[in-house]
Amino acid sequence: YGEVAAKAGNPRAFRAAEHVMAGPWGVGEPSTSAIVALAPEVVWWATADLAGAEAGAPRDDGWTEVTIPLGDVAELAGWILQFGPDAVVVAPPELRDEVLSRLEAIRAG
Repeated sequence: YGEVAAKAGNPRAFRAAEHVMAGPWGVGEPSTSAIVALAPEVVWWATADLAGAEAGAPRDDGWTEVTIPLGDVAELAGWILQFGPDAVVVAPPELRDEVLSRLEAIRAG
């Protein structure tokens, strides 16, 4: 809709986000996807403008598993860490390892 409206003379209706794959994992085409469980308190705003993210139904514990396009493990790990205990990496193992490695480095001081 945005692109058609812009071509029709309504540039205010154009939304660049509809045409660019970008997110906390970096710009470009993702090579795989990650699954991150998010607490009910953060899932709504964590995924509000997250390009390509797909949230599943809430689990029995209230958390929601979100599938996120993944291109850069280090960048997505940084994004996940901002949620503290309200985000847990389910998959892939290399993303979980990166998050745990950073947390261990912080703990070591």
